[in-house]
Amino acid sequence: MQTGVGIKNTDFTDFKITENNLNLRVARNLIGCSARCLEHLQCLSFSYNQKTSMCEIWDEDFIHINATDGSTDVGWIYYYILRAQIVDGEVRIQGDRDSVTSTWRFNNGDLMKYFNWNTHDNQPDLGPTELSLIIRKSKGYRWHDALIEQAFGAVCQIY
Repeated sequence: MQTGVGIKNTDFTDFKITENNLNLRVARNLIGCSARCLEHLQCLSFSYNQKTSMCEIWDEDFIHINATDGSTDVGWIYYYILRAQIVDGEVRIQGDRDSVTSTWRFNNGDLMKYFNWNTHDNQPDLGPTELSLIIRKSKGYRWHDALIEQAFGAVCQIY
């Protein structure tokens, strides 16, 4: 199982890439376009046009606009995909705590008030190095505190 995220490359804003795309039937909204790309392992990037609701998907990353075939066309936004393996459906979510407290905070410092702990397994453990949050599919998508140094896929949104 994998998770992934589309990262916006602002160098390509309002730029229509004319390289050969994957010719996949795609959704006509941004979420559908990104989901379609993530469904196909050969997809490495996609562009979405906010004005026309068009989506194009590629099997390559475009790094430099001056080395990419295309032209100015208002509305296009380009995203490249980063993928990560998920073990047992475990993903890291936003939220952490200091080792000396049981107070959990969002990454911006705001206090977290909602929790979906796996209380059946006595979560959170609050071990001295269990400073981050994960969701475990095998435990009914309940929350667990986890070792900060463990590698997990992440659920996030990048603006």
